[in-house]
Amino acid sequence: MRLNLGSVRVYFDNMLITYLANYEEGRPPVDHLRPTVDALVAIVQHDDVEILVSEETLIEIGRMDKDSSKRMRNEPVYRRLKAGNPVHRNAGFGWSSKYVGWWSEDVGWDHDGTNEDLDRVEAYLVPVGNVDDMDPRYIANAMLADNAIDVFLTYDKKTIWRHRAEIKERFGETVMTPEELLQQLP
Repeated sequence: MRLNLGSVRVYFDNMLITYLANYEEGRPPVDHLRPTVDALVAIVQHDDVEILVSEETLIEIGRMDKDSSKRMRNEPVYRRLKAGNPVHRNAGFGWSSKYVGWWSEDVGWDHDGTNEDLDRVEAYLVPVGNVDDMDPRYIANAMLADNAIDVFLTYDKKTIWRHRAEIKERFGETVMTPEELLQQLP
């Protein structure tokens, strides 16, 4: 598969924010992740790639201990990437949400649409092992036409990546690793 290039809109998950934050702090990746981090850095620096992040990433960062060094590294990277084009949310958070237990001006509780897309994605991903995770929300956000996302980029091979063919078939969303996307770019 070759992407139609012009500007490619790439939606990052939280794990990639961690890899970037570690790279920017000069922390070398473990050997098996070096190609992933190298590809990720090349993607971020690529002129034809527009990086997008969402509130879901900030929520995952917020679930880390407030004083943890990982949270302190990740949050500034998230905020810098978000300054471009934030992703519009395609599902609300209820007051009883198991995901949101802290307040931020970045995280809204409601949204203008319905939770129909999220419900469909969860109905597929939860039974295949994606139980306590934000991945269904990432895919539902990618499905929202207003976001015009070309690729959901992740290295989460244990859950979402291994179901990418079914995600493409059921929901129309392309899931890639950084290495795969870099191979598609000029």
